[in-house]
Amino acid sequence: MLLLAAPLTRAGTISFGELDFTFPALEIGGSSFVSIPSGTIAGQYTIGADLFCDNCTADVPTTSVLRLSNVQIVCTTSGGCGPIDLEFQAQFGSGTGDVLLLTPELSGSGDSASGFAQICVADSQHICSSNGSGSQSVSIPFSGLIDGSDAANFSLINGFSIFGDFHLDGLPQDSTGVSLTNSFSISLAAASTVKSSPPPEFDTPEPAAMFPFLAAIVLMFRASRSLGAGTQNQ
Repeated sequence: MLLLAAPLTRAGTISFGELDFTFPALEIGGSSFVSIPSGTIAGQYTIGADLFCDNCTADVPTTSVLRLSNVQIVCTTSGGCGPIDLEFQAQFGSGTGDVLLLTPELSGSGDSASGFAQICVADSQHICSSNGSGSQSVSIPFSGLIDGSDAANFSLINGFSIFGDFHLDGLPQDSTGVSLTNSFSISLAAASTVKSSPPPEFDTPEPAAMFPFLAAIVLMFRASRSLGAGTQNQ
C-alpha cells in the first residue's frame, strides 16, 4: 500500500479493456459489462452475478465505479455447502495519474453468512492472485451482517488490472442463500501527487572566476604593508 504525504489532485477517469468472471464460472465480457446467468450450477451451489463499470468512458475526470451486483448464491446440497469464491477481474486498466484512489463498499444480505470481499491492484511491479490477494490489496471481512467499507491509495502504472473475490465460508441449504442486490462497489479515481517547487538554485563562482578578485585583494594587502613600512622608516 502506498502511503502519501503529498497532496493529491484529480487527474482523470479510469477505464478498462475487459471485464471477466473467472470462478466458479468463466465469462468473458466487454469493457463495461459481464454476467453469469442466474441459476448457473457451480458445484454445490447455483449462482448468478453481474459485473459492470459506471462512468468508465466519461470524457471529463470523474470517479468510476466497478460494481459486482445482482449476486445470488444458493446452496442446493442437503446438509449444507462448503466455501465458495466468486472471482472477477477488470483487465487492461488505464488512467491519467500516478495514484489510484480506491474505495470498496459492501452491502448484501442472507443466511448470517461469514466471509470477505477482497480487491487487489496489479501492475508491472505488483502481483495479485486470482482471489484478490497481494501487496496492493484491501479486504473487507464480514460475519452475520454483510456490509463494510475501506479506502486505500495505490501506485498507478499503465497497464494495471484489478482482481476481486467475494468469498463465503459456507451456507446452509435453503432457497434464499446470499444476495448482493445492492452490490460490492469499488470506487476508482486516478490522481497525481502535487509536487512542490524545488528551492531556487544559486550559482557558485568557478575558481578561475575568483582569481582576479583574490589577486586584487593580495595586491591591496601588499600595498598597505609597504605604506606602513615606509611611514616607520621616516
